[in-house]
Amino acid sequence: GELILKVFERYNDSFEKEDIFIQLSKPDSFIVTHIETFMRDIFNNLISNSRKALKNVARKQKTIKCTAYKENDEFIIIFSDNGSGINDDIKEKIYDRYFSTTKEEGGAGIGLHVVKNNLKTLNGTIELIESEFKNGSTFKIIIPLKKEDLHG
Repeated sequence: GELILKVFERYNDSFEKEDIFIQLSKPDSFIVTHIETFMRDIFNNLISNSRKALKNVARKQKTIKCTAYKENDEFIIIFSDNGSGINDDIKEKIYDRYFSTTKEEGGAGIGLHVVKNNLKTLNGTIELIESEFKNGSTFKIIIPLKKEDLHG
């Protein structure tokens, strides 16, 4: 849980400047040290995408919401924003390398590609599910935990 908080804290200034409200539900503490760098990359990419998606939103309540919990032997992360969302016609392509809807803002199109590859290494998955908000995107990430992660 600490890791997620730490990653989000690094963006506090940006979130403030961009008027983004953060909702975090803190998971029970269990140790997932061996995947720390993977997780950091995954969150950095998701946060970066959400910030871009929220840039174009003139909403009072810009929100990024992250819920993480353990279910059976899996670590589940639900990551949402109420930004501009992802059009149906590109949903298949969002994990493709170099596919980007933010080229003009310097988007390289490798964010979700990296996320998906990192998760593959961990035998995890990511999928776009129905948005938790009326608008925006919600990703569900599932990472199987090894027995040794489950102390605590």
